[in-house]
This record gives sequence, structure tokens and C-alpha cells, in this order.
Amino acid sequence: MRLSLSRLVLASVLGSTLALSPVALATPVTACGEKTAAPNKGVPADAAKVELVVAGMTCDGCANALHNALIGTAGVFAAEVTFASGKAIVRYDATKLKVDDLLQVISKAGYKGSPGKS
Repeated sequence: MRLSLSRLVLASVLGSTLALSPVALATPVTACGEKTAAPNKGVPADAAKVELVVAGMTCDGCANALHNALIGTAGVFAAEVTFASGKAIVRYDATKLKVDDLLQVISKAGYKGSPGKS
């Protein structure tokens, strides 16, 4: 049984432990339906690096979702996406991808990206 955050809060406010089994408490609550971020790949020394500004993220789950979308793209070696800063730092193979390709991945994931620093 999965507990939603609202049921967990409601149960704690009402003092009820009926719906709170140890298994339910150990089940991670994920924001935006996303699980944790996928691990980065090995980054070659000659990988290109770009900082992108990302608008539209509302939580860390959004950052994880975007990280997973970027890291799942062929030619992307590593991505660091932070909700708090609204930025994504991406290490990628410039012979396979352009910055516009990365911006398209961000758009397909439901966010608005724009170039920051390179």
C-alpha cells in the first residue's frame, strides 16, 4: 500500500496510526511522480559544458525528472539540475548535440530553458 503525502499528514494531524504500517512509512514519497535522479555517466575530459536557465520547475521532483530526461539523451554524459537555482549544468558531446538540442529536451520535459553561461 502506498501512502500519499496528504494521507500521511492527515493521519499525523488526527493522531491516527491505522493507515501507517512500517512498510508504508518506509516507502519514499516522490514529488511529481518521479523517483530519484539517474546516475551520471563517465565524463570525458573534452566534454562540452553549458549552464542553462530552467523555468517552470516547482519542486525537487521536477529537477529529478529533468535530470533523468537529460541524462537519458544520447550524447549527454552528466547533468546537474537544481530546483533552488533554476539551473541545469550539462556535460555533453558537442559532436552529437548542440545547445538547441538540450533546450528541446527541456521543452519536451515540460519546462522552458534558455542559455546561461557556457
